[in-house]
Amino acid sequence: MLKCAIRLLRGTMEQRTVERIPANVEARFFYGDVVYSGVVENLSTKGMFIRSEISPPINERLEVLLLFKDEIIKVPVKIKSFQKTETDDRQISVEILLLPKKYWEFVNALKL
Repeated sequence: MLKCAIRLLRGTMEQRTVERIPANVEARFFYGDVVYSGVVENLSTKGMFIRSEISPPINERLEVLLLFKDEIIKVPVKIKSFQKTETDDRQISVEILLLPKKYWEFVNALKL
């Protein structure tokens, strides 16, 4: 009985509180003195999942740049985790630190 309760609790804790939206959006970010590119695979108002050629250290703070309606949206993020894929790409999970109004509009536009 206790094992069932623990499994149920884990399932509840691991569920996202915010819906992730599939995306295929180009992104740029600075790490050190270099500009890197990536592709946002999914996003929400809380975070993004980015495929890139590098993986900055956990807890590193960056600005992700996205293009929306001919404007560049700067989104401050913190690296939460990353994985290396078979093709040597990195999959980076980031947490959004400050939610710019334009980013919120961008996310809602992708929902339509």
